[in-house]
Amino acid sequence: MGAAAAAGAVVGAGAGALVGAAAGVVVGFAAAAAAVGAGPAGVVGAGAGAAGVQAASIVAALARLAEPSIRKQVRRVICCALAWVMLPVLSVFSGTLHLMPRPHIEFVQQQDLPFEVAEGGISVKRLSVDAETGASSTLVQFPAGWRRPGASHFLVDDEFYVLSGDLTISGVTYTEHCYGFLPGGVTQVDASSEGGALLLGFFPARPARISGEAPPAILDERRLVSRLKLFEQPWTANFHPQFPIGAGRKWLRRDPVTTDETWILGTLPLRNGRRPEKHPVVEEMYLISGELIGPQGVMRPGAYFWRPPEVWHGPYGSKTGCLMFFRTVGGPLSTIYTESEQEFEWNPAGYRPILPPELTARVHARA
Repeated sequence: MGAAAAAGAVVGAGAGALVGAAAGVVVGFAAAAAAVGAGPAGVVGAGAGAAGVQAASIVAALARLAEPSIRKQVRRVICCALAWVMLPVLSVFSGTLHLMPRPHIEFVQQQDLPFEVAEGGISVKRLSVDAETGASSTLVQFPAGWRRPGASHFLVDDEFYVLSGDLTISGVTYTEHCYGFLPGGVTQVDASSEGGALLLGFFPARPARISGEAPPAILDERRLVSRLKLFEQPWTANFHPQFPIGAGRKWLRRDPVTTDETWILGTLPLRNGRRPEKHPVVEEMYLISGELIGPQGVMRPGAYFWRPPEVWHGPYGSKTGCLMFFRTVGGPLSTIYTESEQEFEWNPAGYRPILPPELTARVHARA
C-alpha cells in the first residue's frame, strides 16, 4: 500500500466513524496514533464505547499495514485528523475520560456535592470514586464529641489531611493542617474528635474496617507517616526549569514502595504560567485557600480535580495566591510542557468543567 493510499484509508476510516459517533472517533484516532509508534492500540482498553473501539480497530489496523518507511507520514496524517476532530468536541467528550471506571473531573466545587451519612455518625462527601476498585477521595466530617472506642484496622492505606478541627487516633492528635498516612495494617485505637473535624480522606481501594488489632506481618513501616504538622514543615523549591517562579512546596509523602507523592503547593499572588502541560501519572488537587484561574474557569476554596495521566491542561494563574493539596497515583510527578507559550487569560468566561454525567446535573446551576 502506498503512502497516499494508507493515509487516505486512515482518514477515511476515521471520517466514517465520525458519522456514527463523534466521541468514538476521537478515541479511535488517538489509539491509532499510539499504534503506529508503539504497536497495537491498547489505549482503547481504558474504556471507549463500542463505536470508539470499532474506530480504533479499523484505523490502527490500517496504520499497521503501512510499510516502516512510510509510517512517519501516516502518523502525521493521523495526528492532523485527530486535532481536526478533537478541537470542536474536546470540551464535550474529552476522549475516553468520562467512560473510565474513575472518570476525569476538572473541576467541581465541593460545595455543590451532598454529604451522606456513613458509619458511626460521620458524614462523607464523595469527590471521586473508582467504580471498579472502590478507590475514593472524600471529604469526611466528624461531629463534636465523636468516639470510636477499641482497636480496628484497614487492609488498605488510609491517607488524610485535616482541614479544620481535631481528630485523635491511637493517642496522636491531628489538628488544622496536619497530615497522616497510615498504611494497610496499622492498628487504630480509640479514635475521637472533641470539637468535630473536616478532613480530606483517600483510600486506594474499597475500605473495610476490621475489628481488632492488625496482624504484624501486614504493615510496612517504611511507608508510615504518623503525623506531619504543616506549620512546622519547611518550604522547598527545586521545580521543573519551566515551572513558573513564585511557588513553594511542602512535601507530605514520597512513598518508598509505590513512589506516589503527596505535597502542599503554595503560590504568590499575580503568578501565572504560559505553557500547557501533562504528566504520566494521575494528578489530584484540592484547593484549600485562594483562587486559581484556568481554562475551565475560576476555582475557589473547595475546588477539586482528578485528572488521568497524559491529559494536557493549563496554564493556570492566581490573582490572590493560593494553597493547594496535591497527590499523584502511579508514581512520582514529572512534567512535559508545550514548546510554545500562549497568552494567559486572567478573566475566563464562565464555568466550563470536564465532568462525568452523574456530576453534570449537580453543578448545572454553576454553568
